[in-house]
Formats: sequence, C-alpha cells, structure tokens
Amino acid sequence: MGTISDVLYCARDWIGYSRWTDPEEGTVFGRWFAEKTGEPYFGVSGVPYCAMFASYCLDWAGVPCAGMPSAYCPDIVSAGEDAGATVSCEDAEPGDIVLFDWGSDGLADHVGIVEENHPGDGYMTTIEGNTSGGSAGSQSNGGVVARRQRGYGSVRCVVRPDYTENQEDEEDMGLTEHQDKLLATIYEQVTGTYDPTNRGVELNDHDHIKYIGKAVADNAAAIKAVDAKLDKLIEKLG
Repeated sequence: MGTISDVLYCARDWIGYSRWTDPEEGTVFGRWFAEKTGEPYFGVSGVPYCAMFASYCLDWAGVPCAGMPSAYCPDIVSAGEDAGATVSCEDAEPGDIVLFDWGSDGLADHVGIVEENHPGDGYMTTIEGNTSGGSAGSQSNGGVVARRQRGYGSVRCVVRPDYTENQEDEEDMGLTEHQDKLLATIYEQVTGTYDPTNRGVELNDHDHIKYIGKAVADNAAAIKAVDAKLDKLIEKLG
C-alpha cells in the first residue's frame, strides 16, 4: 500500500489540470473511472469529477478508503460514517478526504484532499478536482484541479483513508531533500524517457509511471541495475 506522501504527490502533480483544455472527451479522471467501473457514462464530457479525482489519487497510491472509489460524494460520507472512519475538522491530517456541504442541507456537494490543517485558524488547505482557482466561479464544478483554502463551516465530514499499515515505514525512511533528489535521479536514469505505450506522454504521466514501474519490477536485469545505482547512492551518502 501507498502512503500519505504518495497521495499528496499525485494530487499536487495534477494542480493546474483543466477539463476545458483536455484534448479528449471527458476528463482524465472520468475516463479512468469509466474504465475501472465499466460504465462509459463517466468518461463523457460534463460529468463532475471531484470524487473521481480523489479516487484516482488514492488508487494511484494504492491506499484504500471507505466508500472509494466513487463518483458520488454522499456515498463517501455514508460509507465513511458506517466504517467509523470519520474524524473532526480539528483532527484532520494531510491525506484525509474532506467533503463539503455548500448549502448546509446535510448533503455533500464536493470533495477534496487535505494538504494542511490549521485548527487554530479554523481552515484547511486542500487539493480539489473540478473546482475553480478562486472564489469566483463554481466551487464544485469549475473544471480545474486547484489548491484551495476552506473554512470548517463548509465541511460536511472528514474521512480518513487506511494508512495504518504503511505510515511507520514511511516515517522511518527520513530522507532529506537532497537524498530524495538523488533517488529521483536514479529513477530517471533507469527508466529514461521510455514510452512502451507509444502515447508520446511525458514521464510525469501517472499511468505511464505505473506502467514503467511494473515493467521494471518484472525485469530482473532492470532490478540489478537499480540495485547497482542504489549501492552508489549509499556510498555518496556515506
């Protein structure tokens, strides 16, 4: 399973995406959900994708969460409450799933991923799909992935994904920024700009990275190459 850092990495990497400039029908997240569920409807243009964006990030990271994957916010609320996975706004942590109720009618209208929580000031910094970049425009159907700040007053509930099995390992790594960059360099050296899908996509395309990662994992020679480079990294780190 993945970690909080994995989920946030995926979410941050999509900031700036816009359905209005997507060259294909629908959205990246809707097309993914349509393929995952076998329901073509979700891949067409005009389908709100906030819940599918959050689901995509969790799925990419391999993190399970009550009620997800989902395309409907109220279902996530119900599943989270039934599973006992909800926490208060004050206790929300990075990587949690936050659902919003704009009309205060008890029905969740929108969902995002908590990036930072500021309980002393009563707000969260979130990364959300299908919102607007600012206060103008639709907050739950604006079409873009953006970093937002949301007050506790608009929160319906917060659902915590199941990170319990992997967070200890992540925290024990304790990599410095420099070490993290060295590891990233090793990854690029091993994979290069290899494009086995012939889609002409950049290396930061998540589906492409997953495809390459599996190919590397299945290739003993590639694994040996990674091991050799990791040995050199260890030498550099002393």
